[in-house]
Amino acid sequence: MASIKLNATSGGGSVSIQAPSSSTNTRVLSLPDDADGVIAKTDNSGNFTVSGNLKAGTITDASGNHSSTTEQIFDGRCKAWVNFNGTGTVAIRSSLRVSSIGDIGAGKYNVNFSSNFADANYAAVATSGEDVYSTDVGSVRTLSQAVGSIRLDNENVDSGFEDVPRMNLACFSLGS
Repeated sequence: MASIKLNATSGGGSVSIQAPSSSTNTRVLSLPDDADGVIAKTDNSGNFTVSGNLKAGTITDASGNHSSTTEQIFDGRCKAWVNFNGTGTVAIRSSLRVSSIGDIGAGKYNVNFSSNFADANYAAVATSGEDVYSTDVGSVRTLSQAVGSIRLDNENVDSGFEDVPRMNLACFSLGS
């Protein structure tokens, strides 16, 4: 088995591992114990798997474009979102980090997060809509913003609070 040892005291560089062409040959890269026990390997499809703690400064797509630091990825991504049916029996269609929706009255909902935000200072953006074109003008307000939940009120400017088939919420925050 061949091995590569990379010693760097300064500067940067990259290591490229090509997947084997033979279905009987899997290449494994094993780092020393002081590298947090990282073991990486490629499979026959070109997939790269890492077990352990992988540390990266910058991540790019397969073409080497669209780079982001790990800090930018951590700080800039949407931390929680939900798309739910706001009529009849309220139901989540799809979500990230949302555990449940409470129906607390016509056009009023409580969104519960599956894990708390670090504080209640996250940015919350909400929208509502019909399944068909409508000339009704509505507004969604975010209220009672807490680390574990947020209240949404959907109001039609002509008829007051009302349930609608499409409710959406996205929450952004620095850190966790």
